[in-house]
Amino acid sequence: MSDSKRNIEPAPRPLDEQELQRFIDGRLDTERQEALQGRMKHDAAARRALDGLREEDQLLRAALEPLSEPQGKLAEKVLGTLYDEHRQRMRLLRARRVRRMVLGAVGMAAAVMLAVLFIQPREQAGSVLSGSGVGLLQRDGAVQPLQAGQPFYDGDTLVTAHGQFARVRLSDGSVLDLDEDGKLHVEQTKNASPIVLLSAGRMGVEVGAQSLDLTVKTTVGAPDVVRAPASASLDIWLAAPSAARWPAWAAAWEPEAPAAPGVRRVMLTVREGSAYVFSPGRAQPLALAADRCTLFGGDLPVSAGREIDAFQALDNRREDWARFEAGPQDRPLLGLLEPWKPETLGQDLGLTRDLPGGAATEADVQRALQQMAEALRIAEPADRAQRLGAAQQALRGATQNLLLRDERRYLERTLEGLAHYERGRALLAERAGSSRADARNAFLAAAVAFHEALAGGGAEEAGVEVAKPLGERPLPEIRLLSQLSGFAAPMQGKLYATFYRPWALLQLRLLDDPAAPHAGDSDVLALDEAKLFEQAQAMLGSSIEAFAAQYGRARALARQGRADDACAEFEKLACVSVAGLSKAAHVELDGLRQAAHVELIRLYAGGANAPALELWMDAFQLRFPLDLDSRAGQALREVLGRALRAGAERALRKNDYASALAFYADLFTHAGLEATLAPAERWSVRVGQLEAYVATGDGRRAARVARDLSARVPEDLSVPERARFDALIEKARLLQQRHAAGERTEDAAQPEAIQLDLSE
Repeated sequence: MSDSKRNIEPAPRPLDEQELQRFIDGRLDTERQEALQGRMKHDAAARRALDGLREEDQLLRAALEPLSEPQGKLAEKVLGTLYDEHRQRMRLLRARRVRRMVLGAVGMAAAVMLAVLFIQPREQAGSVLSGSGVGLLQRDGAVQPLQAGQPFYDGDTLVTAHGQFARVRLSDGSVLDLDEDGKLHVEQTKNASPIVLLSAGRMGVEVGAQSLDLTVKTTVGAPDVVRAPASASLDIWLAAPSAARWPAWAAAWEPEAPAAPGVRRVMLTVREGSAYVFSPGRAQPLALAADRCTLFGGDLPVSAGREIDAFQALDNRREDWARFEAGPQDRPLLGLLEPWKPETLGQDLGLTRDLPGGAATEADVQRALQQMAEALRIAEPADRAQRLGAAQQALRGATQNLLLRDERRYLERTLEGLAHYERGRALLAERAGSSRADARNAFLAAAVAFHEALAGGGAEEAGVEVAKPLGERPLPEIRLLSQLSGFAAPMQGKLYATFYRPWALLQLRLLDDPAAPHAGDSDVLALDEAKLFEQAQAMLGSSIEAFAAQYGRARALARQGRADDACAEFEKLACVSVAGLSKAAHVELDGLRQAAHVELIRLYAGGANAPALELWMDAFQLRFPLDLDSRAGQALREVLGRALRAGAERALRKNDYASALAFYADLFTHAGLEATLAPAERWSVRVGQLEAYVATGDGRRAARVARDLSARVPEDLSVPERARFDALIEKARLLQQRHAAGERTEDAAQPEAIQLDLSE
């Protein structure tokens, strides 16, 4: 390398600004300070950098000089600043809180003013006046009881339970009587024109004198609406088919048919004033006057209805239990009307244990009772009767060794009597001549068995201890909650025997042929069944069986020819209230009431008492408006059909052809009556109608009936009947010809129309 290059000095290292700042502040050591001063002499760039730093330092000092304070004053200022900031924040929070309170108060005041201006206060729709109980239906289905004087409001639903009744007053002054099992919704009561909805039960309405009108809606079928003006009084009933049980033990045996589902209807009865029914099927509302009622709803159109008497529509609200605000008295149902079960009854009477002969005899009794139970399940009448007889004989053989001092002899005879009674009913169902005689003997055997159970019987050896018969036992005390199973075995046997003995006697006497003597127990045949029924009624107290004994007594009086006394008893029974009864008791008593109506109508029809016949037919349809297809309804149609036929035949024999035609018109226009006629009966009735038309000279109707009869002449028509029929046909033809000729003559005799000349 050349010398020139070796003699060049190395470039100085860059100055450190921190080192220069330390130099200015005098914080370098002596050696570094002298070295840096020496460099400053030869390095112009270092001098410029040093001068720049000094200038910056002076500027900073000049700027910070006014702000410099002693350390204590600075702390006080910082704390003061913090306190000022805190007070400012608190003032802001207090101001914000005050603003919220003011705004809330203003909002509440505005809400109150809006409520006063736009929301009307809730006014009560009415209040409870009296009754035995009413409740307010809650949204969850619970019922809140209401007491007398408590209010209710629009939108509330009032309900009454079974056996309850309530009277309420609406704000317009109208009074509503809601019967048991009722449901009433109050829609609105403004402007003196209340609107309510009745969806269950029965309700009496007395519209207030200051009311404009009252509207009652129903939930049955079409939206029919009933509207009543001021001061009107009416009764609205949402009628439903009753589950009435016909007293089957009082007639021939028949298998129970399943109950057909029924349709509810509206029964409207106007007591005072008037009412109007608005129906979708009618252009104009139906006006119903006082003392008239109508049945409508569903597929049944609104009609003008019929005129009624005050007694025909039962009114539970007028009975003692409603007037005195106490629940209705229930009727105990002992179970004598229920189908008895041989095995259960045999055990209750003590016939299945501790018998002479031990386990073998007890097993024989059990088999006999089982055979009896199986016989009662057989549907064919002849087989049923035969097996009941065999089971009765088996029971008698199994218990023949019972000692005379053993009272179970009488209990066994009671059970035998029940088997005989059921066998007689089964034999009646065969409806044959020989079966009727066998049925009569079965009822006689039943009467003898019941009589022996109550009074004893048979030759007794001197000095032998004999059990006291059931009739000598004290009378059982029957209370509201009494049940047959709650009585001791002797009392159960006495109840059964006392109740069924007069029924067996009545049945056999209804089958008796007065001209043919019958062998039998003279002591039993000498008994008066009407008096026995009266004794049973007194013993059974207020139970449903007591009403059944009353029904039996009335039938016995009718058989004895005491029609007036029988009608009086039937009328009492027909008018008994079923309000508040338990479901089972209601079913039984309703069946007895229906049977009483049937027997009343049968008696009035047999006595040709047309006014009473029509009255009680209407009464039945008012009390049981939907039961015309029931057993009672069918029996009534048969009775009425026979009565109308008999009335027409009597009128024909008296040459009272106008009355005969009226009977025939009723026969063919009454619902279901024509269907009760057999083909031969219908032929005979139509021939009688033809004779009446011919006799009155009504050729047009006579010709129409003649054409109908000519198309269906019976093949077995006798010669005299055929001759009579041909003569009537010929007379009808001649009347028709004369009628047609008379019409042509009248047409020819009519004057010509007057022609006016208006040309001038």
